Amino acid sequence: MKPKLLLVALLAVSISFLSSCKKDKSDDADQVMSTEEVAAKILGKWSISSVQYNNHYNGTDHKETYPGTATDYVEFKSDGLMYTSFRGVTDISTYKVKNDKVITIDDDPASIQEISDKVLRLYTKDETGTFGFTELMYNLNR
Repeated sequence: MKPKLLLVALLAVSISFLSSCKKDKSDDADQVMSTEEVAAKILGKWSISSVQYNNHYNGTDHKETYPGTATDYVEFKSDGLMYTSFRGVTDISTYKVKNDKVITIDDDPASIQEISDKVLRLYTKDETGTFGFTELMYNLNR
């Protein structure tokens, strides 16, 4: 009788252990969005909160932050065009969502640092050979 009782106890402990290890589906930080979900989420008009710029050369960072104004925006259209108005300059680019972490803008890759219904942060880094690099962080919100 003791072996059966021990087996039932082990089974009960195993079941409770496995059920306590289930991943909480409400934890959005660990969920990976599909390319289609990301593409749908970025569609529309985003206000430019700020653009952070770093021109790194001679071993030194040269950082600047440009705050957005009420008229600055980025708009992602469903036809693959991106309209940008920043500091009085309007531009049209093409974009494509490659996956949940990368978007290309005029074929240049940008990493998606954060994406939600209200926040979109994009980061680009352009190596300039032995001279250094240029980094840009776009902080967008709705």
